[in-house]
Amino acid sequence: MKKNSKLNIFFRIITFILFLFIFFIILLSNSKYIEKIDNKYFKNIINNNFFSNTKYKKKEKKIQYFVQLGIFAKHYEVDKIRVEMIMLGFQPNVENYFISGKLSKKVTLGPYFSKKSVNKVLKKLERNNIKYYVINE
Repeated sequence: MKKNSKLNIFFRIITFILFLFIFFIILLSNSKYIEKIDNKYFKNIINNNFFSNTKYKKKEKKIQYFVQLGIFAKHYEVDKIRVEMIMLGFQPNVENYFISGKLSKKVTLGPYFSKKSVNKVLKKLERNNIKYYVINE
C-alpha cells in the first residue's frame, strides 16, 4: 500500500510537471501574443505606470502665462486698475489673498497660452504706461 501511494504521488508530480512544460511551450510558440504583452507592459514600466493596462498617451503640459498688474489692499485701487483694463479691452481677474492677516486683492490678466499673445498684451500695457509682471505656470 505504501508503494502504491508513493507511485501515485510520483505520477501526479510528473503529470503536473508535464502539464507546465506543455503549457509554456504553447505559450512561447505564440510569440506574437507574447510580443504584444511585452510591449504593453514595457511602455507602462517606462512611464512609471506599471500597474496600468491603459495605453500610454503622452500628455503635454501647456504653459499658461498670466500678467499680474498688482496686489492691492485698498478697494479703490482695484477698481481703478479694473476700469483701466476694461477700457483697454481686457477682462481682468481679481483674486482675494490674505497677506499678514489683511485682505488683499491680486489683479491679473490671462491665462494666455503662447508667448505671442502675451507679447501683444505687454505692448498694449507699455503704450499705456501700466506696470506689470509676467507669471508662467
